[in-house]
Amino acid sequence: MVDYEERIKNEQDFHNNDDWRNNRAHLGKYRSIFTDKKGTTAYRDKIIGENINPQNTLLLDYGCGDGKYLIKLSKWIHGGIGIDISQREIGLAEKECKNNNIKNLQFYVMDAMETKFNEKTFDIIHGNAILHHLEVEKSIVEIKRILKDNGVCVFIEPLSTNPIIELYRKLTPKLRTYDEQPFRNREFKLLRKYFQNIRIKYFGCFTILAVVFRNSKHFNKILDILYMLDDIILSNKSPLKFLAWVCVIELRNN
Repeated sequence: MVDYEERIKNEQDFHNNDDWRNNRAHLGKYRSIFTDKKGTTAYRDKIIGENINPQNTLLLDYGCGDGKYLIKLSKWIHGGIGIDISQREIGLAEKECKNNNIKNLQFYVMDAMETKFNEKTFDIIHGNAILHHLEVEKSIVEIKRILKDNGVCVFIEPLSTNPIIELYRKLTPKLRTYDEQPFRNREFKLLRKYFQNIRIKYFGCFTILAVVFRNSKHFNKILDILYMLDDIILSNKSPLKFLAWVCVIELRNN
């Protein structure tokens, strides 16, 4: 187990090197399934869209990477801030923002577990595959501190409960940082310790198989069927929800 400072340095070094993105490029054909109208990103976007007020919403992209998602949202929000541990990723975000003449966004290199923001600053906090890179309890305490009363958080996180996916992770250690820990029951218990209002939706069991049919003229019909199966197998009441690849977590500060 590495100490806190070493963990920060490991994450920073990993994400300052573009090799991680190149090495993981082949996973795009699987992740692209979840950009479907019924997938994780669509579900995440729906939650955020329902809580945006263009007149006053201040949104934090927690672990923003190259800023693409926050830039996409910039036209719908009053203001946005993106933070990331990687100087390289923040540089890419700032460059993209400048090239598109976007004025209502700011980006900072910052430790997500110890931010520089005042209490109750943000209306919405979003993160895509970030919490499992951090000390979850330390992060959640910080998130709760900087989230406004009645604010909402939305996180997309991978799970470590599917044995096949876990085996793949063990066989491909160079695709991820040493310290990251996809969510287990322990992490969900920590979320519930600090947020009483929490919803979780699970994705990615049968739908992963849709990648085999990507070039089929029946792809959309097949995917719809696989989503129906996932809705049953991965429901919150199902004992098989542990077979999911990822989940969307919605936290409300009320």
